[in-house]
Amino acid sequence: MMRLVDQASNDRNHKVILSYLTDDAVIISDLPNKIGETLTMTKEEYKQGLLAAWSLPMQMTYYTRGLKVKLSADKQSAITTQTVLETVVHNGRLLASASTKETSEVVLVNGKPKVRRIEGIVSVK
Repeated sequence: MMRLVDQASNDRNHKVILSYLTDDAVIISDLPNKIGETLTMTKEEYKQGLLAAWSLPMQMTYYTRGLKVKLSADKQSAITTQTVLETVVHNGRLLASASTKETSEVVLVNGKPKVRRIEGIVSVK
């Protein structure tokens, strides 16, 4: 599931990404480089943010590394951790580079894995 979300991010396919989020999903980004600002989004707000970012005339890359999955004892949920690396390039010039330490809570919904919560600590360069 996590790899499919990675591919959908690179393909700019918000429908696939959102299909792996629960309806009540919460996405939290801690931006310590921005003087401790924390951004909390609902599933709909996350969708709007993705669409707005992808509408800009820039090249964006997204990839992950170090995925670890810890299943709960009853195997009905899991906690995943990984590092997300992103870049933004405009006219061949690197505008931003970010590394996010991401932790996600995955739960089963009707027998299918869905992400209920994503927390990320973002470091922007």
